Amino acid sequence: MIHWVFQSARAAALWALLLGLWTGCANGPHQAELTTLADLKDSLATAKSMLGQLDVDTLASTRAWASEELRAFEVMLSDSGMVLSKEEGLVIAEVSRARRLLKDFPDRIVRTDASIDRALNQISSFAHLLESKAPTDGAGHAVDSAYISDNLAQEVRIARALLASVEETTQYAERGSLTAAAVRTDADRLKTQLRARLAQLVIARSEDGANPTPR
Repeated sequence: MIHWVFQSARAAALWALLLGLWTGCANGPHQAELTTLADLKDSLATAKSMLGQLDVDTLASTRAWASEELRAFEVMLSDSGMVLSKEEGLVIAEVSRARRLLKDFPDRIVRTDASIDRALNQISSFAHLLESKAPTDGAGHAVDSAYISDNLAQEVRIARALLASVEETTQYAERGSLTAAAVRTDADRLKTQLRARLAQLVIARSEDGANPTPR
């Protein structure tokens, strides 16, 4: 559902750009560009809202769980006597996959949200410039057709990239959470089994050391 929403948002932004270019002349100066900018703002606002629905605390705790599980496995498997079955290896691989999918959460959400805010501010500033019909911008550059075209194209590129980033972020969050949930019970059980197996190895070595084989 989230994937479809963001695909629709990006498609709407591009359609708005084309529609604005077709009808702009009939609606007055810069109306096409202003319509496109308004649609870009709507798309980014939707993306920001969807991003805000992700549970940052849960994602962070899930990532921490996966990292702790892998550290425990690594410590136990560092013993040369520990051997895994194929099924046991697959359990650890799934824990590793969950951690990889969530590796930069929740920082990723914070960074993307801040980037959306910057893009929204830029779009608003550009729209205000067009609405004012000022001949130059704050830096003294002439606001001519080339200037407008280049800046509009830039805002569209930035918005498209951010929409794609939010879509990817939500997908990683969902896949990482689902992967962790699916493997959690098996991972906890395997950790208990490996600890018991390692303890048996240590005891066996201790007994061998206390009763050396006669030469």
